[in-house]
Amino acid sequence: MQKYENIIFPEVSFECKHCGKCCMYPPDLDKQEFDAIVSKGHKSFIDPDGGMIPSVAKKEDGYCCFLTENKMCLIHDIKPVGCISQPFFPFDYNIKNKTLEVKDVEDCPGIGKGKLTKEQLETFGKAAQKNLDFFFKLQALALKLPIDDKRVSKGVKQHIGELWECANLMRLMDDWRKDTRNVTGSFSMICKICGDETDNEEGICDNCQAVIITEDSIPPTF
Repeated sequence: MQKYENIIFPEVSFECKHCGKCCMYPPDLDKQEFDAIVSKGHKSFIDPDGGMIPSVAKKEDGYCCFLTENKMCLIHDIKPVGCISQPFFPFDYNIKNKTLEVKDVEDCPGIGKGKLTKEQLETFGKAAQKNLDFFFKLQALALKLPIDDKRVSKGVKQHIGELWECANLMRLMDDWRKDTRNVTGSFSMICKICGDETDNEEGICDNCQAVIITEDSIPPTF
């Protein structure tokens, strides 16, 4: 176990390979991050299909709109914490100890390479702490409770668990889409509810609106 203040990391090494894989999952933004990007002259970078919290849009190729063709980041000097914390993702919040456990993203080619330095650990730790603070603020606001209320902590723990499951499912779906296209040249799914075939890449049936893909239903890669 490696630790930075109240952030617990797995015992892994890491060296960024600049593959751009983490840039397939653009981050949510807080107001400070949004304003920083705007101050650099960037416009129209918010995902129009996002939720209440603004997130960075993707290009047609599925990558973050700030990633160039040669895998360079246009906002590297002001990267949001959601980018800085990659390839580590919130996994579990311990309410009693007030610690956040993060796990490495298994499909990152940089995991197990090089060495996770003290400076890197501090950078990742600070980003994870900022993420945790953001989760607490959102929960307190949503529940209309003081930020130190135990119900807020329970809400944060539940939210982090849901985020981890969602992140895993998104990566599985992306891998399946890629492998399916490599074999068939197209992407389609059969809805188990109504039997219709759909090419909706969000995993939603166009006919009955059922969620087609779940983690258990994704077949092995080809």
